[in-house]
Amino acid sequence: MTTGNYKLDEHYRKTSTGFQIQTLVDLTIDAAFINEDATSIILKTNDGRYFEITHRTDCCEWVYFAHVNSAEFLIGAKILMADAMEWKDLMDTHQHEAKSGSGKTDILDSMGITLSTDKGFVQLETRAEGNGQYSCELSVNDMAMNEPTNVREKDGSLYTYWINNGKESQGEKYSPLKDF
Repeated sequence: MTTGNYKLDEHYRKTSTGFQIQTLVDLTIDAAFINEDATSIILKTNDGRYFEITHRTDCCEWVYFAHVNSAEFLIGAKILMADAMEWKDLMDTHQHEAKSGSGKTDILDSMGITLSTDKGFVQLETRAEGNGQYSCELSVNDMAMNEPTNVREKDGSLYTYWINNGKESQGEKYSPLKDF
C-alpha cells in the first residue's frame, strides 16, 4: 500500500485510522452532519455526545469526504463495527487539477471508513490531495474532550462555537449528512 512518496504498511493503517474509529463501536447515532467544504463529519449520539470524524490537515495537503454511501443507515442505528477502507493511490502518471483550487497536486489518494450498523453498511470515503509528504488518515474526536469547542443545533443544522478569553465566536455550520 503506498501514498505519495511513502509506503504504508498494514500495521500503520490499523494503528492510525483503524484504531481511532473503534471508539465509534457500540454508539447509537441520533444525527449526522457535514460541514460545507466536506472536511468534517460530526455524529451526535443518543446520549448527547458529539464525535467528529476528520483529518488534521497540514500545510501542503487537503483531505475531504468525496463520497458518502447509505447515510440513512446511521440515523437511529447502533454502530456494530468500524473498519478503515483500503488506501488507494488514484493518481496516474500526470498531475490533476486540485479540487481545493490551489493548482496542481502531486498525489491523489483515497481512503475512508466503513461503519456496519444494525441497519446496514455506511461508507465514508475521502480524497487526499497534496505533495506526497503527508497521510490522509482520519481521526475520531470526542468533542467534549476538545474544550473550548461548543456545539449547538438550530433549525436542523449544527453550529460549532469557540470560546476564547470568555468571548464566544461562531465556527462552522454543519448540514445534515446525506449521500453524495
